Amino acid sequence: MISFLDKIKIITKQYDLLPKLLSILLAVILWANLQNSQIDEITYHIYPEIKNLPQNLVILEDIQKIKITLRGKKEYIKSLNISNIKLFVDVSRPVIGKKHEYLIRIQYNELLSNIEYLLEKEKLDLTICKIKNKIVPVEPVIIGEPSPQYKKGIVIAEPQLVQISGADIIVDSINSLKTYPLNIDKESQTLHVPVHINMKEYPKIYVSPDTVRLTIPIVPV
Repeated sequence: MISFLDKIKIITKQYDLLPKLLSILLAVILWANLQNSQIDEITYHIYPEIKNLPQNLVILEDIQKIKITLRGKKEYIKSLNISNIKLFVDVSRPVIGKKHEYLIRIQYNELLSNIEYLLEKEKLDLTICKIKNKIVPVEPVIIGEPSPQYKKGIVIAEPQLVQISGADIIVDSINSLKTYPLNIDKESQTLHVPVHINMKEYPKIYVSPDTVRLTIPIVPV
C-alpha cells in the first residue's frame, strides 16, 4: 500500500511540481522579508519629565508636549507604544531668574536601538526661579447694595493676612490679594460668609489659607 507521502512524491514527479512549489515557497519568503524590511514611522506627543530640579526652585512655564517621530523597520515600529518612549530634561545645573535653553533627551531602551528618532525641537526654554514665601493682606470685594434704609459697614476678613508661595519674581509683584466678589444686593442683615481668594491671575502661586471668612455689617441708616 502506497503511503500518502509516496503519493505526493509520485504526483510531484509526474507533473513536475517541485520547481513550482519551490518558486512559491521562495516568493513567500521574499514577500515576508520585504514586509519586515519596509520602513515605517510613527509620531507621538509626549510630556518631557523634569529631572533634578532642586526643592527650593520652581519652573515658571507650563511644560508642553513635545512631538517625536520614530522611523525604522516596520517590525520594530509595530513593537513600540507610547509607554516605551520617555523624554526628559535635566535641570541639575539651572540658570536662575532668566529664560534659558535646556536640552531635551530621550531615555534609552533596547527597543530604540534599531530606530531613528526626530524631535520637533532639541531644547526647551525654561525660566527657573527661587521659591519665595510672603505674607500679604486680603482685600474683600463686595458688589451690590443693601436693601433701602440699610447701609454697609466696614467689612472684616478673617484672617486679614494670608501666606503666598511661588516664583520670587511673581511673589515680589504681589502686594495684596482680592477675594471673589460677594454680592450683598438687597441684604438687610449682617452677613458672615466664607469666600475664596481669587488666584486666577496667579495660577502658579500657592496661597494659605485659600478661603477667608468675611463679616459684612448691614445696619439701618
